[in-house]
Amino acid sequence: MIRWWIAHWKCRRQQLPPEVCRYLERMAERNQHHLPLDQVRFVVLDTETTGLNPRKDLLLSIGAVAIRRLEIVIEDSFEAIIAHKQQLLPQESISIHGLRPRDIEEGEALETVLRRWLQYVDNSVLVGQHIAFDRSIISASLRRLWGIRLYNPAIDTAHLAMRIEHPNRSMEEISSSDYSLDKLAKRYHLRPEERHTAIGDAFLTAQLFLIFVHKLQRSGVQTLQDLLRWKRL
Repeated sequence: MIRWWIAHWKCRRQQLPPEVCRYLERMAERNQHHLPLDQVRFVVLDTETTGLNPRKDLLLSIGAVAIRRLEIVIEDSFEAIIAHKQQLLPQESISIHGLRPRDIEEGEALETVLRRWLQYVDNSVLVGQHIAFDRSIISASLRRLWGIRLYNPAIDTAHLAMRIEHPNRSMEEISSSDYSLDKLAKRYHLRPEERHTAIGDAFLTAQLFLIFVHKLQRSGVQTLQDLLRWKRL
């Protein structure tokens, strides 16, 4: 919270970009927890990075697609590649993120991407496969630039799948290896498109999320508060 108030103080003195200040204003508004799920804007997010350590690894790309009225809205999407010097990129990471050196060289500056991202994400609810990592690595960059982080509530599709499939078991009793994006897609008969790209994985995750939401609605989950409470059970 200290960082939050420092950022607000800087906004009043026009020391932060307007996109940052508008984002903070939106996140300070009345929460949406009472809203029916079909009135909530969800942003399904995926990132490509050089590794799995938010403190030292680099954010390479962000892909996201919005869900409104419980439908995927392709026109309401976000895609960006961040420019980095080639010498900063571990060669072994290329096989993971699949981005060509030319893609990264022609990317946008990190600050430009994150300004656009804050405008896009607004006060939406974040959704992702193992979303804690994506949120952490974006927040690490936001913190370095402007001293803030992502404040949006977030829902993990892997966690939802575990709770739906094993409602009476603890997380410790469930094998997390059965809940990769590929295995979930196969189990729910989804065909991956542009796998291992941020936007492709975001679209696949959005499809899974809607399958899970429709299942939960039949169990009485109707509002955002219901969904956020249920995921913590």
